[in-house]
Amino acid sequence: MYIYLVVQTCARIQLLGRTATTNRGNTMQEFTFYIPVVRDSDKKPHNENRWSFLEDRMARAFGGYTRKANVTGAWLDDSGKLIRDESRVYSIGVSEDKLVNWQRFSASLAVIFDQQCIYVCESGVASLVG
Repeated sequence: MYIYLVVQTCARIQLLGRTATTNRGNTMQEFTFYIPVVRDSDKKPHNENRWSFLEDRMARAFGGYTRKANVTGAWLDDSGKLIRDESRVYSIGVSEDKLVNWQRFSASLAVIFDQQCIYVCESGVASLVG
């Protein structure tokens, strides 16, 4: 029952694209972030333990998450070279009382996944974190 409520809540947040009220009366802020599937240092894929750690940590710290389909994107590095990445996309709803935890958590993602930075979108406002 609890997992169903989390999924239903995340769906409401995604449809609204703004701060939304959950079924339990808590206001939540939606965050979506993209993690490339390979490490920056050696371009090898992250092992499954790392992904499991991330997903377990999100579920325990924030009550759940939504993993979307992998996406492909591209960006220009400092020298102007086009870099293509495949990334896993996650969305979570963070209640106001857990925003400080989210800030600490999101700041750690670049280190955990060996990235220069992680693309994070907060209810439609994008930023690079790391």
